[in-house]
Amino acid sequence: MSFPKYKYLITYRLSEIIFDLVDQFILSHLSNLGDLSYLSLKDQILKATRSIKQNIIEAVSEVASLKSQIKLLGVAYGSVEELIADFEDFLRRKNLEIYPKNHPKIIAFRRLGKNLSYLSNLSPLGELRKKPTLPASSQDATNLILTLCHQLSFLLHRQIKSMEAKFIEEGGYTENLFLKRLKKLKSPKLLRGFTLMELLIIIALIAILATALLVLFNPKRQIEKAWDAKRKNDLNTLRKVLEDYYNDKGCYPTGNIICYNTPKENKKGVGAGATLVGYSCNICGTKPTSPNFSPYLSVLPCDPQHPTKDYLYQYDPSPCPQWFRIYSMFSIRDDSDSKFLGCPYGGCGLAYPPAPTPQYGYDYGVSNTVLESSNVYNCLDKTNVCNVCNTYDQCLIDSGCPDKNKIYGSRGWCCATNPGACR
Repeated sequence: MSFPKYKYLITYRLSEIIFDLVDQFILSHLSNLGDLSYLSLKDQILKATRSIKQNIIEAVSEVASLKSQIKLLGVAYGSVEELIADFEDFLRRKNLEIYPKNHPKIIAFRRLGKNLSYLSNLSPLGELRKKPTLPASSQDATNLILTLCHQLSFLLHRQIKSMEAKFIEEGGYTENLFLKRLKKLKSPKLLRGFTLMELLIIIALIAILATALLVLFNPKRQIEKAWDAKRKNDLNTLRKVLEDYYNDKGCYPTGNIICYNTPKENKKGVGAGATLVGYSCNICGTKPTSPNFSPYLSVLPCDPQHPTKDYLYQYDPSPCPQWFRIYSMFSIRDDSDSKFLGCPYGGCGLAYPPAPTPQYGYDYGVSNTVLESSNVYNCLDKTNVCNVCNTYDQCLIDSGCPDKNKIYGSRGWCCATNPGACR
């Protein structure tokens, strides 16, 4: 049998099985739900499932470099994790059970996934001989898909690590091409054919190329992208473990259980009429005062720029919190995910005094409720004063905002970031 290259990958075959099961799941369990939130979930699940397959296919194409392959598999891995979170949310919202690892049905599901993903299960045309069948029960169906997603996540992680080791050992395409060229330049036979002027020109061209690559790839921005990627991953991990905690306790953790500092009251209003609306504190597992949050997480994550920046944790004022919000400050303030959430340039994270943060200033967040975002943005005008420029999009085209990097989610944050700008 001769198949396309990607068909020989167990990760692809498993992703195809998951794709077929998700398609059946949507038809059986989501199509008849009219709630807009379920329609959004349906669209989100379809996009994530397709992303897994397509990125695995692109990763093994002949034109993809080793570096690109690692990146594409990383995107597929992220989509699997997103799919896991979506199906766990479905079970939680429907008050259904997430089966433990040692559950007899989970053991059977793992065996089914292994058997269906064997290469021998492909027909001469590359189609699955044995097709996956979705259980009739929505609880069993969701747990089956979750089990296969966990298997795929594990296999993709191993595949990525293997390719990273290969990249470290052998180098990338550009690096190897340069070494071959350098070896040819050092050939005695070739050197006899070059004049001093020609060698100087070659050296100058290499210097220009190196400078152009430095400008193109912008190492500082690449580092900032890596920081922001870690922040997204940390917050999504925290969201999952908080849901695990809630499933066990019936409450989300209070600040003394997850924060390294003392929670501050968030009060709306002033004086005797002020209303307690929640608490705010910060998460960082490397602080001496950080609590032990095992078995949910062995070590709580920290912002990559801690102590300059911190993850903000908010929860409701009841003894048994029923909502939470976690926010982070990005290094790249106009990130696409930040814009999607309505949080560009610090537009999220409302904290009432005396919380350990200015009002707003956060670019990304996760929650089991609505994120608090600013409706009015400010910018630094031509006279270096913080003035209202309305919505974020209006600020971008406002001639009174000359520096588009100095748009802020609130006047308080604009003033705090630019001392002397509020007078």
